[in-house]
Amino acid sequence: MTDSEKEPLIQSPPRRERLASERSIHSELSVHSILSSPDPTGCKICPTFITDLGYKEKLTILCMCLITFVQCLCFSVLAPFFPKEAEEKGLNSSETGMIFGVFELMIFLTAPIFGAYLTQFGILFTYISGCLVAGSCSIIFGVLKWCPPGNVFLTMCFLTRGVESLAVSAHLTASTAVIGYIFKDRASLAIGFIEIFSGFGMMAGPPIGGVLYELGGFGLPFWTLGGITVALAFISCLLMPAITDDSEQNNRSKLAMLKSPYILCVSFVIVCSAYIITFLDPTLSLHLENKYHVGTLYVGLIFLAAPATYTFSAPLIGWINDTCKQTNIIIVLGTFLLALCNLFIGPAPFLNIP
Repeated sequence: MTDSEKEPLIQSPPRRERLASERSIHSELSVHSILSSPDPTGCKICPTFITDLGYKEKLTILCMCLITFVQCLCFSVLAPFFPKEAEEKGLNSSETGMIFGVFELMIFLTAPIFGAYLTQFGILFTYISGCLVAGSCSIIFGVLKWCPPGNVFLTMCFLTRGVESLAVSAHLTASTAVIGYIFKDRASLAIGFIEIFSGFGMMAGPPIGGVLYELGGFGLPFWTLGGITVALAFISCLLMPAITDDSEQNNRSKLAMLKSPYILCVSFVIVCSAYIITFLDPTLSLHLENKYHVGTLYVGLIFLAAPATYTFSAPLIGWINDTCKQTNIIIVLGTFLLALCNLFIGPAPFLNIP
């Protein structure tokens, strides 16, 4: 497989359709690209990946990891307390779920568009401006505590989260191009490091949200994370190198990858993985608080389970994949485990578990 054939696997729009959840497709496709090459070296360069990087490259990957971490915090920080706040504002569980879901929906719809016009917008401009707007929207979301209840609160939540998701979509799309340009043949390893921080963000978001909510109320989690995101955006301005766009690559069809059965299959698996992590967000906290009288802090700790498992198992699964070169088998086994675990959530009536 030639370099020109592998390049779309790094920068194709379908791989940028998740935040907390959509980022796994980046890792899957990049690993597939390396394993398909004549001389797979993913395992060999892993121990020396950091030492081989220059000083500025190390700062760049660190900054990108921190931004990913904070963005995942912004996504998951709502889970322990927002359903209760939304209920006090007169919203039902369906409306609360839509506020959670609009974030991912907008990313899903707009990531291919940003991918198609990324070079026209400018890769670095899209990367940094997306980060700035996302942080600003997070800060604005914190003041909705004083918004009138009912439809006004619902509308403002939709608008704020919608604009934030557009910014995150732009940033994620550009970040994939930045990784492909800076790290080139080591892109999958760079994405692997970012994936670890993504998992940590999803893992730490609920407990951090619970702690900040207990300390300063509804606004403090969003003001803190939004301010950090804006600060990291300005730091990125100093670290990012100039990126020259490839005009030949720009002329390619941006939808060509959708014809690949492999891409469609992996995308479907990613969707299944995403709902496993997020479908309990609007309802679990209310269920725990109303039925079992669990406090906000402990609700946040309960939300640790899925992302903690993901974070600590992802490097191991990646190592197994690089060693055994059995990507398809790993995907099938993972999908089977997802289905099996879902049967025990509830649990399924035919299991006769009280």
